This record gives sequence, C-alpha cells and structure tokens, in this order.
Amino acid sequence: HFSYNMTTNAMLLDRCMDFFIENDFSLLISLDGNAENDSYRIKTDGKPSFEQVTANIDKLRTNYPDYFAKKVNFNAVLHNRNSVNSIRGFVKERYGKMPRIGDINDTGIRDDMKEEFMRMYRNSYESLLQNENYDEIEKEMFLSSPTYHSATVFLMQNSPFKYENYNELLYGKNENEVFCPTGTCVPFSRKVFVTVNGKILPCERIGHQYSVGQVDDNGVMLYFEAIAEKYNNYYSRLEKQCRLCKNRRNCIQCMFNLDGLENGQCVCKGFMDEEQFAQYRRTQLAFFARHPEAYSEIMKNVIYK
Repeated sequence: HFSYNMTTNAMLLDRCMDFFIENDFSLLISLDGNAENDSYRIKTDGKPSFEQVTANIDKLRTNYPDYFAKKVNFNAVLHNRNSVNSIRGFVKERYGKMPRIGDINDTGIRDDMKEEFMRMYRNSYESLLQNENYDEIEKEMFLSSPTYHSATVFLMQNSPFKYENYNELLYGKNENEVFCPTGTCVPFSRKVFVTVNGKILPCERIGHQYSVGQVDDNGVMLYFEAIAEKYNNYYSRLEKQCRLCKNRRNCIQCMFNLDGLENGQCVCKGFMDEEQFAQYRRTQLAFFARHPEAYSEIMKNVIYK
C-alpha cells in the first residue's frame, strides 16, 4: 500500500488542490506564523508570500473542509522573527491545527554567512521554556513539542515494554543486535522522495547531491549495488564514533546532515560520552517525573517507526 505526501509552501496550491484531493495526498504546509513571523518567506520579486499563501490555504479549507481536517498539517521553522508560542497561537487560532516546529537546518552554511545564520537561529527547546505557560503548551503540542519528542525517542529505545516485532515479544530482545551507524534511515524503508527534476532521494530532508536514482520518460533508474556501496562507505567513516557513543541506541542524527561527510572529515553532532549520556538520561527521567501521565500517553498512542 502506497500513500502520497507533499511538503509545500502553498504558493501554487490553488492550481493543484483538485489533483491532491483526487489522489488522497497528505499535505504538510510550511508556514512560520503570522505575517511578521513568516516574513522570511518571500516571492521571486522579493515581496512577502504570506497573503498569497494564506489565501490559497483558506480556499482549500473552504472548498474541501473534510479533506482539510483529515489530510492537511502545518510545519514551521523557528527563527528570530517568531517563537514557539507565536507559531502555535497563529496556526491553532486560524486553522485549528497544531504545527510541527523545527530549528533552521545548520548544515552547509557558507563561511561568509555564519554570522547572519547565528543572528537568525533560535533553538525550539529554549523557545518553549521561555514561555510562562510552557507546561500547558508542551502538553497541547504533544509530539510536536521538542521535549515530548525527545522523551518519546528515549522511551521507545530504552523501555523493556516496547517491542519491534512479535519475535522480540515471544523470544526476548537480542542485546547483541548489530546496528547501523547513526540514525540514518535505510533507503526506501520508510519513504521515497522524488524531486521536480526526477531525482529520487530517501526523503525530502537531505541535499539533492545524495540522490539514489532518477525518474524520466525512460522509466525508473535505481542501481541497488551502487546505493549499498555508497551507504557502506559513508557508514565506515562514522563507525568508530558511533561505536564509542553512549547514545547510539537513541540516535536520530541523519548522516546526510553532517558537514564533511563527502570528504570523511565529519564529526557527529549527537555524539555523547558517559557523562553527557547520563545528563541526557536524567533530563528524560525528569520530564516523566514532571509529566507522569506522559508515559501512558506515549505507550498507548505512539507508533514508533
């Protein structure tokens, strides 16, 4: 069974919405909040895109209210013109949705733009904690909250009551299981992303230079041996770091978001020694102590893939 998904800035949504409905697409719309919050998103003429984007979203909701309720979600990037609270407040009030909020991707920054990047960058966890009512926001956002998400990953990897499959449930867990370095997804195990130029990638969050195939008028071109060789080569560059990392079971670091992967000079930003992992573990346990109801909620309602 295949499901179809698209992440979109909604600039051309009015032209394509009928197609999305007919083919049951799930849409993730990028919107950073109100007009001021969203002002980094501009059109090719340099003017803000906010009015056009929100008009298209409003049209979709008016024409297809059931589809909008079931199939449309929102994604926002945190920066110096918004906050977790302002994004959440705008999207929830206007569209009745709880947005996913992420930090600006910090890979591939040009040396001459690093100062500008640091001026714009904001950390979603810190932004959440700056709100007086952050406990309420945290609970309401659930997995969209950085704290709930981190606690979920920790619980799914460390709880003795979570099982990957029926073999683990019936015969016990294999503590000596071989693991792939980093938290990088195995190609095609979760999703396939196709660019407008026909490049095939494992997902939409990595650079196009890491494409694993091509779609064109001649068909689909995938070279599985070359893909395996490429991945094994990348893994070998990180294996030593991963073997020494105390957080390797909880790793969510995609190797394609590390600087220096191509030349073998990359350093994993998620690496933890014993002291760092102990602090990470204390942070997660403190979260569950503060929110004892979260354990039951996560174990009952989260399917971790």
